[in-house]
Amino acid sequence: MSKKTIHEDLFKQYAETVKSHTGINIFENTRKQGFVLARAVVVNAIRKEYPDTTFHKIKKMFKDNGKDYDHASVLHAVKTYDTYSDPKYGMSYEKQQGLLNGYTLEDLTYKLNKALKLKQDIMKRLDDSSINELKKLKKCFRMQ
Repeated sequence: MSKKTIHEDLFKQYAETVKSHTGINIFENTRKQGFVLARAVVVNAIRKEYPDTTFHKIKKMFKDNGKDYDHASVLHAVKTYDTYSDPKYGMSYEKQQGLLNGYTLEDLTYKLNKALKLKQDIMKRLDDSSINELKKLKKCFRMQ
């Protein structure tokens, strides 16, 4: 049985998805609350979808992309995500939207999961496709 861990390419896609929606670069070396929240969303999504990914591996992926991050920061992001996202105990939706440029933590998590699902669907279709179907698809992309 293979372990379910995230690959560097997908990690970068998560970061890019967050940046495209919020304008926040999770690799920027800042402790501003919006950046901390965006990182918490990414870390939480990774830990839920790829439970065998270690804190050390997540830390390494952040460091490889220029963010000074350690495994304790990863652990903190995991532990505090639920507190941040629950407006009853943590932050109001309005405050989350203010920090994440119009998104709540729930919204952003949904966007990440949707992007992941889309990628998985595309990969499955490619795996199941014949060469002729791939050639037709390639032709369609050239037309756009």
